[in-house]
Amino acid sequence: MSSSMAEATAIRQGLEMCVLRGIHEPGEVLEVESDSKGLVQMLNKEIQADVLMEVYLVDIWNMM
Repeated sequence: MSSSMAEATAIRQGLEMCVLRGIHEPGEVLEVESDSKGLVQMLNKEIQADVLMEVYLVDIWNMM
């Protein structure tokens, strides 16, 4: 697992916890920070991700 994949997994899990606990509703504005420039660019759709990473990104996008 790459570092970007590990970071995406952590972001996805964090968002899942926020949704499950009622802290965040999908569609509301939520600020997510990361020190992974590549992952931030993928989340902002500035660069294309590989197919495996895109599965994680789609989950994240759907919760944001």
